[in-house]
Amino acid sequence: MPEDSIIGWAFGSVHRWWMSKTTYAALVAFAFYLAIVFAARSLHIWSDFKYKGTQECIAIPATVPLAAQGTPGGQQAPAEPVLAYGFDAWNWGFLYSFALPLAVAVMGWYFRALDRALLSLDDVIKPERAATRDAGNETKQDSREEPTKRFTLFLTDRIRVLWHSVVFPVSLGLSLILTVVADGHDIVAPLQSHLIWPTCIRDWSTVGFTTPNAAGQGWYFAFNCAAFLMQAFLGYCGVLLLTLTGVVFGQVFTYGLGRRDIIETFRQPGSPQSPVRYAPEWIWCFERCGLEKLDNVFLTFTGLSFFALVASATSIFVNVYGRHHVTHGSVILAIGTMLFIPWSAFWVFIPYFTTFPRDFPTNFVPTRASCEKPNPWPFGSEKMTWVLIAITSSFWVTLFLSLIKGLFGN
Repeated sequence: MPEDSIIGWAFGSVHRWWMSKTTYAALVAFAFYLAIVFAARSLHIWSDFKYKGTQECIAIPATVPLAAQGTPGGQQAPAEPVLAYGFDAWNWGFLYSFALPLAVAVMGWYFRALDRALLSLDDVIKPERAATRDAGNETKQDSREEPTKRFTLFLTDRIRVLWHSVVFPVSLGLSLILTVVADGHDIVAPLQSHLIWPTCIRDWSTVGFTTPNAAGQGWYFAFNCAAFLMQAFLGYCGVLLLTLTGVVFGQVFTYGLGRRDIIETFRQPGSPQSPVRYAPEWIWCFERCGLEKLDNVFLTFTGLSFFALVASATSIFVNVYGRHHVTHGSVILAIGTMLFIPWSAFWVFIPYFTTFPRDFPTNFVPTRASCEKPNPWPFGSEKMTWVLIAITSSFWVTLFLSLIKGLFGN
């Protein structure tokens, strides 16, 4: 990892190692999955297995047979031994074997791409010199008030503080909360609590401890925690990527490309101005004026934000109109996405478009034979940008209406 790294030195030791040794981190993730597989085989719940006993459970409409939904709020599982889904069923077997290391590899690559993009900002964002005017109204530079710290050094300090106070706690906490809310009932099923009932889907997490030759219930509870930790980790990667990028871009626009407009907007009347002043010095004759590397990260962030919106809309749509039941996890995911999209639009997208020059400055003399006019649209054209905005808005409205129907509809 380079000594002038911004993201790397803002991270803690684990994420710094993850960023610099991505291949080894991916191998560790795959080894963890193999350990889970070995544990599932040792506990006799890898393939479909027989289970026995009766246990109260939470009936999820449209996911269990209607004949089984006898009593409101819960029901009795079949007393006769029948087959339950093993760990290799659905996404736990094949999908996680490559999803886990792939997520680690993609995140490591993204950390480095974001770091390279931020390091290139010193070519565009410069310390803003304090201008004074003499009697002849000619601008002079007061070197005593000129900041000596490069923007990347200032950005490193800002991101280090925000990483420990905002980005990491929010990403970790939100991913754990989503996992507990969505699957907490099934995680604690081996403890056979009379207060917390598992769902009525019979699989390795809910009835694994009743299989013949079963080990102690504590082993199955530990296995559930470790298995669902993989799910929480994938959620953590997604939340971390979006949160980190949004916070970093917000700092770039607030203190660098935005010419302090955002700071002044939220500054309380009478409060002193921040002494840190930076401003863009655009590299003319290039279509994106020196932000080419930052565009790559911005486009990735846009694509992932759109994917999160589509995934949330699909999840809530299927639950409302297909299963006719809205789960707690899908509600939290939908609300989080609905709040994230306007926040990212205000904090990232609008500043990215509005602070970019649309034409050459007055009296500009080209320094190259082929001098391209500035293009404020990172998607290539204004029409494409508005099309993407319209599609995103339609998905957001669909998500909102589906959520309202699921929560308050019949």
